[in-house]
Amino acid sequence: MAAPSLPVEVLLGISFGVLLGIVVSFAVGVFSFTISYYWDQELSQVAVVVLILPLVAVDALYIGIIGSGVQQVPRLLIGLLVIVMIALYANSQGQKIAAELPRETTQPTERKRTLSAEAVDAVDGLGQVTIRTAGEIQEIDGYPSLSPDVRTTLAEGAWRLPADLPLPELERRLEDQLRTDHDLGEVSVSIDGRGRATITAAPPTAGVASQVPDGWRAVSVAALLPTGLTAEDEVSVRTAEGSVAGTVLGIDRTAGDSDEVVPDGGATTASGEGRVTVAVPASAAGTLLDAERGRIVVEPRGRRHDFEAFSLLDGTDRTIRRLTLTPAVREALADDEIQPLAVRGDVDAADAEVADTDSTDETPDADPAERGARHGWTFGPAQAALERAEEAFVVGETAVLRRLDEQTEAAR
Repeated sequence: MAAPSLPVEVLLGISFGVLLGIVVSFAVGVFSFTISYYWDQELSQVAVVVLILPLVAVDALYIGIIGSGVQQVPRLLIGLLVIVMIALYANSQGQKIAAELPRETTQPTERKRTLSAEAVDAVDGLGQVTIRTAGEIQEIDGYPSLSPDVRTTLAEGAWRLPADLPLPELERRLEDQLRTDHDLGEVSVSIDGRGRATITAAPPTAGVASQVPDGWRAVSVAALLPTGLTAEDEVSVRTAEGSVAGTVLGIDRTAGDSDEVVPDGGATTASGEGRVTVAVPASAAGTLLDAERGRIVVEPRGRRHDFEAFSLLDGTDRTIRRLTLTPAVREALADDEIQPLAVRGDVDAADAEVADTDSTDETPDADPAERGARHGWTFGPAQAALERAEEAFVVGETAVLRRLDEQTEAAR
């Protein structure tokens, strides 16, 4: 059999080179990309040649390209040259892809759904879109039904939200808003691309029950309600069977002698007939349940610390007095018969009038030092301030202060 001519050997070499080069170049490209992307290393051309030689030899022997005979040398050389060229190209492309791919994005990013162009066209000047309810309000199995008023409000509602947010974020924001505005126990919202919301909601499973401590019970009693009674007030409910202490949970005020319940609209209730719900210990709940009516007595809650301080001073026969710093008062200060608490320089009548006007707007809980500083008072005065002062609040024994008052009156 005649040996193939040189052109035939060249074509066979190119064919075998392309056939083997595709598999080898794929392996080289993947390897080059891996070490370039994860380890920031480049595969040199010499390394590529060294890497592909064993791969080419194994593949050529497996498919029977390499045989005996000197006549096959041209096809092997040409085929090897083609494989090397394809492998070098694959190496460069693997390094290029590794350099262009962002290193922070190793995982594909899921594109989130947004509003359709139809809904985006309705965006106002503030970049907000109106979300409206589509269809009926659905209920959640196992929960009580929504009240008719809440159901109607949700069905006819419209809410304005930023139009540039994806649909999952719009749904989350609308759920939070509905849960807050309507005190819903559970709510689920699904918004389509046109901005229509399908709402599934349920009321809270526990209203008053969530406010009652363990071991206590909530009981409603008819009574004459004191003016200003509010929830969380500590009260005593007095009946013919005895007195029960509890905490106010809710108030309903009745209008006149009718049976219609009129909820009070303010933060506090007006006086009048009504029903009050109180949390009481479980052992005392029967007393109120057996009573037709009760009398509400509001217990004091908290104390004024300034009143307590004056009471303690009065118990030690000492008191606080505001005095004009006459020579007699200054002499008593020098002798440590009285101690200064705060001093103020001389003020004219206009300043005094403004100070008196401002004091009427201050709350009892305001910090005394801050209030005093606004009116020119200096607390814990130094000796220099005491010498320049015209008035002072002092503390001392009642008898000494009474004597100073008499001397001041006599000097006038």
